[in-house]
Amino acid sequence: MEGHGLWVSFWGGPRAVGAVTHDLHRLVATPLKVDWRCWHGCVREGAYPDYFPPREGTEVFAQAMHQLAEAGMLTQLGFDGGRISPHSDAWRSEEAAASAIESGAADTPEPADGEIHPLVPMCFLTDYWREQVSEIAARTLALGAGGVYLEGVIGSARPACRRPEHGHEVGGREEWVRGCGPGSSISPRTAPPSAAWIWWT
Repeated sequence: MEGHGLWVSFWGGPRAVGAVTHDLHRLVATPLKVDWRCWHGCVREGAYPDYFPPREGTEVFAQAMHQLAEAGMLTQLGFDGGRISPHSDAWRSEEAAASAIESGAADTPEPADGEIHPLVPMCFLTDYWREQVSEIAARTLALGAGGVYLEGVIGSARPACRRPEHGHEVGGREEWVRGCGPGSSISPRTAPPSAAWIWWT
């Protein structure tokens, strides 16, 4: 496979993902880029964005990241950059509910075991949410990630913010353009120098 590479996606803790990735790297003898999902300590969606510490602890996780980098593999860590769980610790901040795209988002019952946890879309023009995403991205890169993948940021299924107190037109896409576009705190063009890339879907 000379001149080619593989992009692989794995879910789980550092010991399992590290072992499988190194085995695959030796088997195919070609560059790998690793898209690592569920690297964090959240149980399903019920704790987003309380991602830290990562699975199996910071020390073990950072060591696994270092070993992947030493083997020449690029690794990106993904997290939800557009939504929050109303049952997370982060939601307890007085600013959290005020930063959601609509009021009343806190009135969400705790789901039963095995049920999908509902997530609340957040407005990208609120200081609270922009600071949350920026801090999570910085801590993710500090673990040794070569890049960050933000999920839940764009897409036709994402509703527009309906709260004029956030300082944008209601129902339009000004919130996204100003909150995620060039020059914003979570724009790929304003990624910190340590990041190989930062992108979103």
